[in-house]
Amino acid sequence: MSGGLAYPSVVRVPAPSTGPSIVRIPAPAAPSVVRLETPGIPGPAGPAGATGPTGITTGLGVITYSHQVADPNSVDPAVMGSPLDANVPLQLVFAPDPNLTLDHLNPPFIGQSFWDGTKVVGRPSADRLEVQVNLIVRSQRAGGTISLEVDAGSPFGPITSDNADLLKPAGVNERVTLTVKFETLTYVQANGAKLMLTSDVPASIFKESVVVAPQSTFVPRTP
Repeated sequence: MSGGLAYPSVVRVPAPSTGPSIVRIPAPAAPSVVRLETPGIPGPAGPAGATGPTGITTGLGVITYSHQVADPNSVDPAVMGSPLDANVPLQLVFAPDPNLTLDHLNPPFIGQSFWDGTKVVGRPSADRLEVQVNLIVRSQRAGGTISLEVDAGSPFGPITSDNADLLKPAGVNERVTLTVKFETLTYVQANGAKLMLTSDVPASIFKESVVVAPQSTFVPRTP
């Protein structure tokens, strides 16, 4: 029987002719061992570990300069935004509203001003900047496109550009975002970076923002 005790069998061995019969009984087999494993109940969780060290600040931060030209939610027909004529380049110019300026710059840019009201300005070094222009516009004709060109006074023309399609119907407020990246090299250091807007349909600007996010800093190599 598997897993139980085996009873010995009797084996008779013929005896020699001169003596009695000899009975040989084998020793009983050792019982087999059955091991049954059952998962136990998990023990309680250990105590919480010690608080880790304070993390370091990463990234170079961002600063936002904004200005509201007119209330985009007004239903008064006399409330008009800044006109953006069709196919006529318009330099983005505004004095930022202190209440709408959000300064979250990190070292080494703390205290740095990137917008002087007429153009993007940088430090006297080859920093790389990402500049995002956010607009709330209302077009007079659907299906247009607004483009942004960065003019640093280079004889080779704009140093970078972006464009966005107008998707809303005419007369409906629409948010437009245009993003460019460039370095503060010779022409930007000398002239700043003017932000030139062009729309191929007539439109009005109700709110304008310039968001500057430094991407990297230039560290001169030591000889």
